[in-house]
Amino acid sequence: MLRLTGVSDVRSRYVHHAREQFGPHAHSVNAPMMFVRDHLMAWSMRDKIAVASTVTTVFAENALSYTRSGFDIRLEATTDEVVVAVSDASPNLAVRRERALGGCPGGLDIVSALCHRWGNAATATGKTVWARIGADDTFAGITGLLQ
Repeated sequence: MLRLTGVSDVRSRYVHHAREQFGPHAHSVNAPMMFVRDHLMAWSMRDKIAVASTVTTVFAENALSYTRSGFDIRLEATTDEVVVAVSDASPNLAVRRERALGGCPGGLDIVSALCHRWGNAATATGKTVWARIGADDTFAGITGLLQ
């Protein structure tokens, strides 16, 4: 199991686990959203689907943009929290870029607005970008990006 500080502190804490690999194809953005939706519905976590799907889309698009290989998605959940982790072969860590005044927010700006806890870590084969989605992580946070 991949151990990331702040993500999987205690293996037994997470009662649900799912993992899937996706190839370096354009349709590899829609398939992860269905993967997330299907698992969260099966785990009775419908309230997390919108945020988790949005975060997964951002991470998947970044993986496809910055690598020529596929990526791996891991979902873990407790009864009230979901972790989305996307691993790819790029050794370059994800960085939230400064945006120009009045400019459109980038993908990681959206993740940061939706999730209070997210980050990334180097791995032996590239990096893993992760987000923890809890009760306070909702689309309400996105309004700050629109100002």
